[in-house]
Amino acid sequence: MLAPATLLQDRYRIERLLGTGGFARVYLAHDQRLQRFVAIKELSAEKLEEHDRPMALKLFAQEARMLAQLDHAGLTKVWDYFQHEDRAFLVMEYVPGPTLRELVLAHGAPFPDELTVACGLCLCDVFQYLHQHQPPIIFRDLKPGNVIIESHRAVEEMPADPTSLQLKLIDFGIARLFKPEQSADTMIVGTPGYAAPEQYGHGQTDTRSDIYSLGATLHHLASGQPPAGLFLPGLPEIRPDVSPALARVVARATALKPEERYQSIDHLRRDLVAVASAPYYPAATVRLTPRPTVPLLPSTQPPPQPASSMPAMLVLIVVVIVGVVGGAGALIAAWGGQRSAGGAMLPSVASPTASLGIPLLPGATGTLLYGQYAEDVFSCDIYWVEASSRSYAKLLGGGRSTAAALAPDKLRFATVEGNVVYMRLLSGERIGQISDSGKFARYPVFSPDGRQLAYTEAAARNGAYRLVIVDLDTGEHRYPGPSNLGWIAWSSQGLTYAAPARPGAPQDIFVLRADGAARNLTNTPTVEEDFPSWSHDGATLLFTASTPGDLNSRQIYRADADGGHRTQLTRSAGPHTNAALSPDGNWVAYVSRAAGGRFQLWAMRADGSDPHQLMAGSEGQFYLRWEQ
Repeated sequence: MLAPATLLQDRYRIERLLGTGGFARVYLAHDQRLQRFVAIKELSAEKLEEHDRPMALKLFAQEARMLAQLDHAGLTKVWDYFQHEDRAFLVMEYVPGPTLRELVLAHGAPFPDELTVACGLCLCDVFQYLHQHQPPIIFRDLKPGNVIIESHRAVEEMPADPTSLQLKLIDFGIARLFKPEQSADTMIVGTPGYAAPEQYGHGQTDTRSDIYSLGATLHHLASGQPPAGLFLPGLPEIRPDVSPALARVVARATALKPEERYQSIDHLRRDLVAVASAPYYPAATVRLTPRPTVPLLPSTQPPPQPASSMPAMLVLIVVVIVGVVGGAGALIAAWGGQRSAGGAMLPSVASPTASLGIPLLPGATGTLLYGQYAEDVFSCDIYWVEASSRSYAKLLGGGRSTAAALAPDKLRFATVEGNVVYMRLLSGERIGQISDSGKFARYPVFSPDGRQLAYTEAAARNGAYRLVIVDLDTGEHRYPGPSNLGWIAWSSQGLTYAAPARPGAPQDIFVLRADGAARNLTNTPTVEEDFPSWSHDGATLLFTASTPGDLNSRQIYRADADGGHRTQLTRSAGPHTNAALSPDGNWVAYVSRAAGGRFQLWAMRADGSDPHQLMAGSEGQFYLRWEQ
């Protein structure tokens, strides 16, 4: 170790040791030539085995060359690199602030959600810069101890304004350039708990490895506990008051399989921005903000009930579907514990009446929402399934709900409760009444940008349902004109609905143009069509078709965006209906009575092959939407 007052290169005077880690020491030094303080990193080669020293020196030199090319406010600048007495030194910018690790320890408790999100956004900016480098730079060792807060405040003082944070990454010792031709890393590197699974010799690290480490770091900040291994407990399990949206972001970022994580730092950053723009904190109330002249309708319903977890009798992960057994169509499966949509660990419980097979759909992504009816009464709750992370939850209980729609920001959802459309946060908190309590409302759906909500309403339950569009910024309700509507959907193609082409005619599928005119996509005078649903690129339309008056003849079809190339997907005895295409375009979820009894959840490939039942039991499912 270098003693104070040691002079290196006749220029850098060692002041004191700042810290040690791995095989390096970092000193505070004074640059006698430029009269400024610097940080000097020394490779402690004497701790290494003789055969390891060449690789260590190579990585150390690589760190120097890499940092010298970079210029970002979130990175420490490199000013010099040299060897002295068989040791290597790196001269860097000195940042006097504490590390995030020191701040967590000093705070002695989890960070507030807004501070965790602010840290995440700062780090996203740095990683976006690194990952856009050609070739991309993979940091591979993100953890709170490698992040410095650029501040002269005492370590014990929490930043008063999280948005004013400036963080800097330090220690690029194991960072490397991404090599697309390389199938695996040559070294097992990284800090256990923060390092992605592929850093343990199972594959090549890429930008998604940094996304995992960022998620693990946010988990540490939000929970106050360092990760103990690869299997991170869900944040709500440690902190029940954590923002559900933040918990979902962390859970997705730390998925064990790289393909189930965010695929780019920009996607992670986008979701953190959404959390920051519509935060959920116990001390705050998030509300819609309509103009005073056109307020949302006041709530006349009982106080909101919190969303509960899914009944333990549902299986969480189905590992293998062995087959369909008997007339009841029960699924035989193995099971295991997994995270809920909010991140909490749910128990591993076998179910004699129901099985969940969504995780068995290879490549499936997005969020599937559906209503589930109880066995003995007409009582419906809303459930959701995160297809890629194999998590599920009861979004809304109480038995009064039917159809629901998830906002594009995944922070709010709209649901029909009784006969009224309400807006809620994912925590279950009701934040606005959308439709008139004196009317019968159905089928809410968000516009692609999330700024409008459409639904249908009628004066009587069996009356003619008309289209209503609500501007969620102003609260203004518009009535474009279409009536006698069935199911509605909304995509880049426009607001889409099922309705008769003329009084007394069977339903066709229409798209409402921006000028208010409607375009008939199916135009089949002798066929009844309903339940339009779009692929998420707007290129494929799904719908149900049947003989007029014979609902049991319903089958599922797909067509191009203009209604052409109509193809029948289901052909067995049904009825089959209410289809929804996964965001990746590979799978179609739908409800069917093919196994007898009530409508239950099924899936098939996008070309109609491999149809199989996902849910089997006394409950029934309906009102499917598969959101991005």
